[in-house]
Amino acid sequence: MNIRLPIKTSFEAELKRNSSIKSLIPVGTWWDFEHWRNGKIIDRWGQKNVTINEGLTKMLNVMFHGATVINPWYIGLFEDNYTPLITNTYAVPGFTESIAYDEVGRVEFVDAEATAKIITNSASKSIFTINATKTMYGAFLCGGGTEDTGPIASFADYGGTVTGTVLATDVAHGRSTGDVVAITDTANYNGTYAITKVSDDTFYFTATWVATETGNWTNKPSKKKTDVAGGGTLFASSLFSVAKSVVDNDSLAVSCTITLADV
Repeated sequence: MNIRLPIKTSFEAELKRNSSIKSLIPVGTWWDFEHWRNGKIIDRWGQKNVTINEGLTKMLNVMFHGATVINPWYIGLFEDNYTPLITNTYAVPGFTESIAYDEVGRVEFVDAEATAKIITNSASKSIFTINATKTMYGAFLCGGGTEDTGPIASFADYGGTVTGTVLATDVAHGRSTGDVVAITDTANYNGTYAITKVSDDTFYFTATWVATETGNWTNKPSKKKTDVAGGGTLFASSLFSVAKSVVDNDSLAVSCTITLADV
């Protein structure tokens, strides 16, 4: 009798793809500071900081959703011991901004073209000329906001009232004392100025009187010291590891480096 035993070999294979792999691109910022006194560097330090959600969202909307590019950006200082949060905003930054420096407004972030996923103003640092005894705790990077514009119908010598100033006339200009405006399209007064409101139709600024002419002004809300209402964007904030004492005529040179890295 022949008995046949069935033998069966079965192979099963399953190919699985890992659909959870993600490419992450962290955005990091590094700050470098120099403290100058009487023409000499008395301190130098560097540190990382907090990159703000509001700034990252703006970056994505500019790159991929056609939002308006912010240019220029500005660096400011703050003078209270506040630890920045990623949830801070331009309107609610959390810190107390310092105005204790001679520059007209927040100092422009003059960056070079990005290379190797890095952009920085290290070749053109933002300089703050201190004008009071203060303790500085940190710095921040911001920009943007709603820019209003208007025509200047005439200029006049205002030096008889306030030495070294020029009066600009624009009916119903809507500006307030302390606003920072860029004056353009003139032969003699092009520049950026902090203004003082005289009336609803006039304001003055510090400049050398030359002659009357016409021109235009553009409000720069995010350049104005302490502005939180201009609709700007807060990109990054940095708390110093050690608070820094500064006095009149000291200078702080600040650079910020923004880096993208794949992980």
